[in-house]
Amino acid sequence: MVRLRCPECGYLQTLSEERFLSISDDFLTCPHCRAHVPKQWEPESEEAVPDEVRHKMQAFSRRILNGGNAAREVVHALESLVRRHGPVEESIKALGVGYAHIGETRKAESFLIQALSQNPHDPEALHSLMEILMSLKKYNEAVEVGRAIIDILGRRTPDEDVAFLAMALAGLDRKDEALALMDSFPDLAPRNQVVKQARRELTRGTAFGLAGLLGETGPLHRLFKGKGRNLLWPSSSTSGEDRSRSAGVPDSPPERTSVQRELTTPPPEPKPARKKAEKYRATLEYWIYAPAPAGPEWEDVMNALGERHPRKAERERIVKLLESLVERNDLTVDYILKEEAGDLFDYPEDLIPQNSRDLSDDDREVLLNAEMIVRIRLSLANYPGVEGLVFMVRFVEAVRGLTGGVVQDAISHTLWGTEMWKACVVNPKKNLLESHVQFEALDEGGVVWIHSHGMQKFGLPDLEIEGIPSRLTGVGHRLVILIGETLVGARDAGLDFSSPFSIPGRPIAFKVTTQPRDEEGHFPSGSLKIHPYVSGGDPGSPDAILTVLASLQERTAPAGSDAEGMTREPAEEDRSAVDDSGPAKDALRNMLLKAHRKARNDLPEFKKSFQETRRSGTHVHAVKVGFPAQDGEFEWMWVSLDAWRGKSLVGHVENNPVLRKDLQRGSRVQINEGQIFDWVVTHGGEIVKGPYTEDVEVSCRVPGQG
Repeated sequence: MVRLRCPECGYLQTLSEERFLSISDDFLTCPHCRAHVPKQWEPESEEAVPDEVRHKMQAFSRRILNGGNAAREVVHALESLVRRHGPVEESIKALGVGYAHIGETRKAESFLIQALSQNPHDPEALHSLMEILMSLKKYNEAVEVGRAIIDILGRRTPDEDVAFLAMALAGLDRKDEALALMDSFPDLAPRNQVVKQARRELTRGTAFGLAGLLGETGPLHRLFKGKGRNLLWPSSSTSGEDRSRSAGVPDSPPERTSVQRELTTPPPEPKPARKKAEKYRATLEYWIYAPAPAGPEWEDVMNALGERHPRKAERERIVKLLESLVERNDLTVDYILKEEAGDLFDYPEDLIPQNSRDLSDDDREVLLNAEMIVRIRLSLANYPGVEGLVFMVRFVEAVRGLTGGVVQDAISHTLWGTEMWKACVVNPKKNLLESHVQFEALDEGGVVWIHSHGMQKFGLPDLEIEGIPSRLTGVGHRLVILIGETLVGARDAGLDFSSPFSIPGRPIAFKVTTQPRDEEGHFPSGSLKIHPYVSGGDPGSPDAILTVLASLQERTAPAGSDAEGMTREPAEEDRSAVDDSGPAKDALRNMLLKAHRKARNDLPEFKKSFQETRRSGTHVHAVKVGFPAQDGEFEWMWVSLDAWRGKSLVGHVENNPVLRKDLQRGSRVQINEGQIFDWVVTHGGEIVKGPYTEDVEVSCRVPGQG
């Protein structure tokens, strides 16, 4: 039994050892005066620990520290013996490690700190304390512990501790230090779960611009609750009755038209299979960065929207639809002035290249000097189909045209260049997923994680797939798009995520596992983890995904592709410049392979040059990449680089595409390091190093050269 006397009233409590050890707080409450009684214990006797007891304590400690039985009973038994007789060798550390294993973080932290006070250079105790501090989000303390581990072990520091330290730095908004730390340990195990988590956290923190401001707890949400004002009324001082008249809103809800029914009418009694998808709302949200702090008038928005619907009947339907959406609060239009929330306007300049699509210098100027943000959001419980996206794009354009602003798709985190946005408005359904969903690929040491941002527009969670070999990143990207298109098509008829799906016209099936929303808000509606397999094959086979990729690659890769998915012969226009006979073609291929191998061997030199000079703006670094096109063709183009994170590169196309109609000169693209076929560095219009294949291929212009 354990006896504790209250320091205030003197009341003596008697508890069983089991009850005493199960209390995680540092104090007990006196039942007499309600004072806090410190939960302290001392050995009952200062006599030497009996040999039998010592052997038992050592056995319990070894069992815990050697990764064996760390059950609660063992940990409690060890603490009970320590309390009675005093600690022996490593018993305090064993209690810290043991309580960490069973999830009692506060007690674990206390014992580990005691152990380190006796031996501050114990890597095992430091490692356990690092895990505890990260679970408690004590990032400052975790950074100190992580630095201590590296000081002690140097290059022998466990991968988990490096990853924990990187995440702690990221938690303190010191992401540059975190990235530098990860880069300084290039041999981190790519399949280590903590390493994978760290890489994902760092990618989430740097790739998506204002994503953190869009969450429910972010400043934007709070701001709109208190200060957001509706733009659809001519004046904020107009009375409710006058507002209804000026906006053309009738006293009673209008009769809904066919367009309204498509967007707002609940479907017939749903089939049972559809219930699994009903919880996902179709959500679209756009921000318009406007140069002036003045909102458009309702009539002007209506006129601008009506210009895309020349027929009177169609214009009337659109007006009624808009009124219905506003009345139901499905569509909201708010604005915020820079003078009210300046932090929202500080778009990080280093993220612009990663997030933008063909952003011109004028667009960039508007973005960085905006005086007002217009926020337009459409959220519907009943899936509206692709027509909901078409309506939203055209409505956003009506507002954008009146404000002269730049559009950001807040769901996919995409900054649209004005000209590219206008082209999208003409045909919003063209290249549907590639235009309106962002697909990111993160290389985790040769294995790629591909995920999406923006599937909420179609009433679906975002997609993610793991286990793609980096050499097949392009094929994996195509697979995710095909799966996304399949799910969007199936969404109209209802979805049952417990059943497998088949990709139309291809011998590929897939299952999905629903994942809940993550704490960081990376996937605000959760995600669907994809498990593909060849139709009729074994979905549980460890090689299932590789078999699928090989099947898809056979349909898309040109005849000259090697086993790594890297095309080894020039584009069609290059091949036409040489004799098409067998020997000449073989000689050309051999020369290209030799030049390509030289470029790949010297790639570390190219990467180092980019990292050292990218901020100076004096050099142009570009890579040559084969972009998959239709019918198995590849279009070779130069891409000037803006960013290079790990194995992922972001840049802008420098050629005028012929086969890839979805791209144009200046288009933002993301590629994988394994896709680099050739590279070049220029300075002041003069070539500094590379390109290696230009003596063989004569049709591609080298970027940065006059």
